[in-house]
Amino acid sequence: MTSSSVRWLVFPILVAVATGVSAQNKCIAKGQMGGQAFSLTHCEVAYYEGSHGITIWFGSTPITPAERDFFQTSSSVERFRKGRSMVHVAFCPGGGSAAPSPKTAKSVEIGFTHATVVSLGPQDQWVLDPASDKRIKIESLTGELKRGGKLSGKITGAIAGHKPAFSWDLQFDLVLPERAAAAGPGC
Repeated sequence: MTSSSVRWLVFPILVAVATGVSAQNKCIAKGQMGGQAFSLTHCEVAYYEGSHGITIWFGSTPITPAERDFFQTSSSVERFRKGRSMVHVAFCPGGGSAAPSPKTAKSVEIGFTHATVVSLGPQDQWVLDPASDKRIKIESLTGELKRGGKLSGKITGAIAGHKPAFSWDLQFDLVLPERAAAAGPGC
């Protein structure tokens, strides 16, 4: 078999494996973003191993492989502002430990960006403490925080009294990347 033939056989396998990793992530994010309804079904996750911090990105369209690579190494959503509605959540699912739990989760940063409402942007974000702040509730959280580990959960909430309205129902079933991010939420 020539090397050209081998490449044609191997390439589809590599593509299937690469897309399979992303396809394992399942999520739905619904709610109100500045009074605008949203429903987002694409997501990615970054894992900051140094403190067991997680950043989850929910979007209206999938990100590119280059954006995924940047996100998984930096935990930053700053390069994703290309006509997408997005929600990002950065938090400590285990309060600093590798065992996520609704009771120990802390320091949840949630931010919103709308694809068409320009006034919504990075100023529309909050850092909330689920143990004491009634605006956020971590309803479920399971898994193991490690490279290649899994994280599943549901986070709901609303910014009470904020006009226009912000509310969210985030559900996710994620496989953490094999590569840890160089930065992320400090737990």
